[in-house]
Amino acid sequence: MKRSDIGSSSRDILFSNDSGSYSDTSIFQLGFYSDQFLIYGYVTNFLITSAVYRDPSAYYHVVVSLDTTQATAVNRLKLYINGSEVTTFSTDNRSSITQNDDYGINQAVSHSVGRQAAAATHYLDGYLADIHFIDGQALTPTSFTETDATTGQLVPKAFSGSYGSQGWHLEFADNSNNTASTLGKDTSGNSPANNWTPNNLQTATGGPTSVASASGALPIYNTTDTYGAVKGTGTRTDTNSASIVLALPMDGTNGGTSFGD
Repeated sequence: MKRSDIGSSSRDILFSNDSGSYSDTSIFQLGFYSDQFLIYGYVTNFLITSAVYRDPSAYYHVVVSLDTTQATAVNRLKLYINGSEVTTFSTDNRSSITQNDDYGINQAVSHSVGRQAAAATHYLDGYLADIHFIDGQALTPTSFTETDATTGQLVPKAFSGSYGSQGWHLEFADNSNNTASTLGKDTSGNSPANNWTPNNLQTATGGPTSVASASGALPIYNTTDTYGAVKGTGTRTDTNSASIVLALPMDGTNGGTSFGD
């Protein structure tokens, strides 16, 4: 993913899911807040990085690994950016993560990519190139990336493992239409597929061939904002359609989930 809204004190959400019981609260979300990476659950900031991520020219590779079955609290949630585990945080409340709690993930509640699920706010200004959601496994970046032997750069590679029954893969390869069976198509190979419903998306070519700099990247436009070079124009179809809205109710339970962007 690549950011465009730099310096904002508003949350830029990559992924979140509704709680099902609070009409305006997301039960789990991950994204950026004041250029720091934030992972939030219920009413607690689980992790906020000490580092800031504010280079609008660079693609970031992000892996969030959630495995609440772990006996040790700090092992229940791990964050990797550009292939390395982040270990320095300004806020670390992983001791608050309840063991064996799935935090609503893969439950029959709204799930969103690029906005807060519950209140339809905090839209992401940026580009998303490739998204993997792995059900039932807590993976590391080596499942999704490798180091180029010539350049030494971290580059994407094809994921060869299992997505799990509720897993999905959005690669945005079919931009022939703005539908769940084209742009929102799940290409994980699961049957039935876990397709997503796109809302007001615009596509672009020329995405990352390396993490620092894979074709078919998807920009998310906020048509009312003034941040960055990706501000665009478009027809709003509802009051909250400034950006990507991919809502998918899912059911089933599992204690280990990885989210890779």
